[in-house]
Amino acid sequence: MGKKEKRFKNVKIVHGIVALWLIAIVSLIVVGIVSLTNMSQINSNLEAINKKELKNIKILGDVNGSFNGMRNVLTKIIDRPYDENMVTTVKDTDTKIRNLIDQLNTSGDTADKNKIVSDMKEYYDQYMQKFPPLAERRKAGQVMDKAYMDEYTKVGTGVSASIEKLVDSEKQSADLISKQSEEQFLSTKTTFIAISVGVVVLVTFISMFILWYIRRSIMEFTKQLKVVASGDLTVDIDRDEKNEFGIMKRELAVTVGAISGILGDVKSNAGMMNEQALSLSAISEEMTSSSQEVSNAIQEVAVGSTSQAEELMTIAGVVNEFGQSIESISKTVKNVNSSTETISTMANLSNEQLQSLILSVKTISESFGKVAEKIDKLGDNIQEINGITSLINSIADQTNLLALNAAIEAARAGEAGKGFAVVADEIRKLAEQSKSSSTEINNLLEVISKETNEVVNTTNVVNDEFAGQINVIDQSIVSFKNIIELVEKVIPLMKEVSESMGHIDSEKTEIIGRIGNASAVAEENSASAEEITASSEQMSSSSEEVAESAQILSEMSGSMVEAINKFKI
Repeated sequence: MGKKEKRFKNVKIVHGIVALWLIAIVSLIVVGIVSLTNMSQINSNLEAINKKELKNIKILGDVNGSFNGMRNVLTKIIDRPYDENMVTTVKDTDTKIRNLIDQLNTSGDTADKNKIVSDMKEYYDQYMQKFPPLAERRKAGQVMDKAYMDEYTKVGTGVSASIEKLVDSEKQSADLISKQSEEQFLSTKTTFIAISVGVVVLVTFISMFILWYIRRSIMEFTKQLKVVASGDLTVDIDRDEKNEFGIMKRELAVTVGAISGILGDVKSNAGMMNEQALSLSAISEEMTSSSQEVSNAIQEVAVGSTSQAEELMTIAGVVNEFGQSIESISKTVKNVNSSTETISTMANLSNEQLQSLILSVKTISESFGKVAEKIDKLGDNIQEINGITSLINSIADQTNLLALNAAIEAARAGEAGKGFAVVADEIRKLAEQSKSSSTEINNLLEVISKETNEVVNTTNVVNDEFAGQINVIDQSIVSFKNIIELVEKVIPLMKEVSESMGHIDSEKTEIIGRIGNASAVAEENSASAEEITASSEQMSSSSEEVAESAQILSEMSGSMVEAINKFKI
């Protein structure tokens, strides 16, 4: 056997399984650490986007919206008569914008971004510095010249451009962080795939090796078991292997050795048992002779035994009394049979009545179901009426509004519209009365709807009760059917019992006659009793010798059983 093959024989399966477990644990730990690290970085990037870039973009959006609103107000101040409220609005908006600018998060920003923020603040300061003189001039009723307004517009455009540029910068920063997160995700994905492929390949290789080794060892072990099963206990079993199959082979070798020793003991004891069997054979011949004599004596005893005659006559009397009891039982059975038929008839009648009752209950339940359906339809109709009353209310409101408009127009018309105003007032009153009536109808419909729902609920409860009663009646019908079936089975049995009683009564006389004959035979049997006693003494002597031989055979059998019991069969 080569060294390489010997090394394979000493490989333990447990070590291979532990190796697979370690590979799985290590790979999971590595994948977990890499994944957690990159996920933590991605999470940090997302937090940075949410807490800085997106927040800044939102603030800049609010600044831009407030600034554009303020420019619109300034345009109104310039174009329209002076309004102190507009000036106050500009000042409030200025305070809001400055607070928003102060909320911008500029930590860690590049120099270019900081410059954009600085330019925006500078443009905004210039823009707001021009507002107080403008407000004073407008308050004095002066008109702003075109050059001043062009300069003011230019500064405002600069502020808007700075805000847009800063928003674009924040978006670029967010895009950069997003790309970094995507690269980290791809890196994590590549690492996970590489580790997974490596682990799958390594685990597959180790698993295939373990399977090959287990299959090879099982085939070798099975081959040795087949040799042992064929009866050859001289098989050479390798005891040097150190793995699990080596332990099994060593135990097999010990078992084969033990079986071999036990079979030797059995073989030795079998010879002794053979000798004792010969001795038992001779004794059996003597016992056969004695048994023949006993048989002859028993035949003579069978001719007659007068001592039994009196007992047989007593038996005849008992049989007569038994016959009378049978007649009484037969009458009782007939009465029971008649009662059973009456019970069967009554049970059938009750079953029919229960069937009729369940049909009535089902009819009532169906009627309640139809009532519930109609009440449900009534509820639907009430809902439609509610819709119509709502439409009437809407029409009444519109009519009231039209009447009011007509009254206003009639008032404008003066004397010519007085008659029209009276008509409009009457229309308005009619509309209000229609609305009031519609409201009362709605209230009545709500009451009817509630009562309808209560009726539906009550109907459902009654239906449930009817369903429960139907189930109870169904169970009663099943019980009556079972009773009827059992009674129908009992009736034939009672008839058979009655017929059997009559048959037994008819055979009573024949039994009494045969008992008389047996009494005569019993008297003749007593003469042979003495001969049986003599033969029994001779059989007792032979039985003692048989008992001694049986004792020896029992001891040897016990030894054999002891040896065999060393194994679990």
